[in-house]
Amino acid sequence: MGLWRIILRSEVSGATESEAVLSLAKIYPFRFLWGNGESVLKLLRSLGFAILGIALFDTWLYKDAYNIHDYLSSLNNAPAIFFGATEQVSYVPLYAAVIVATRLTLFALFTAILIKRFSRR
Repeated sequence: MGLWRIILRSEVSGATESEAVLSLAKIYPFRFLWGNGESVLKLLRSLGFAILGIALFDTWLYKDAYNIHDYLSSLNNAPAIFFGATEQVSYVPLYAAVIVATRLTLFALFTAILIKRFSRR
């Protein structure tokens, strides 16, 4: 909230103010994901959101979206889909690419946490 107040108090107007708001709209998702520094809890939260997103999309794309049991079975299968330990290969290539990109990004963030923690010792 503090950044929004700075923009509202600043003396920018017109296109400059909208550019600043768009800049903040880009910053907040990354701030939610990673924060100001490395945090294991934020990484686990991001992993949870990724698994929940995979479960939702898996249900919407391949199962009945009006059946709660399909949501629960997708939530049960989502970690295996995320880590690539499933034998189902009929995914849309874009869907599979987003899962792999998310997996690699979270792995890179986890590696950054490990490097930061062990470099202090």
